[in-house]
Amino acid sequence: VLQQLLDQNPLPTLYMRTVLLSLKLSPGLTDFVMGILQRLISKQVWSKPTLWEGFIKCCKQTLPKSRAVLIQLPPNRLSEAIRSCPELGQPLLEFLEDQQGRGFKVPTQAFHVVREALQPKATEASEGGKTEESMQ
Repeated sequence: VLQQLLDQNPLPTLYMRTVLLSLKLSPGLTDFVMGILQRLISKQVWSKPTLWEGFIKCCKQTLPKSRAVLIQLPPNRLSEAIRSCPELGQPLLEFLEDQQGRGFKVPTQAFHVVREALQPKATEASEGGKTEESMQ
């Protein structure tokens, strides 16, 4: 049924909710759902906010497997996904570092995007410290 719904154009608004509920009831569907997530990238899932939000939730729910799918997103969408769900950032960085350490070719742009998306936390903390110091 999930495959048939995926072939519909346009995708049903509640499609990702159905995928998430299916995963909750049958965790064994994770590999199948990875294929769905990859197809959703080719369908530019980010163009429909409700589906995009569900895509990000599904990626979070299926970590660590979804890391390989996430790095296939266009750079601006990968950054947006990490900003929407910061819990994706560190596992993605670790995945990219691990893949690189094993000698696999890793998308340089994905590395840059993930590091940059994780950067604001450190920048905000240091800016917060500077602000406090300048106030004294």
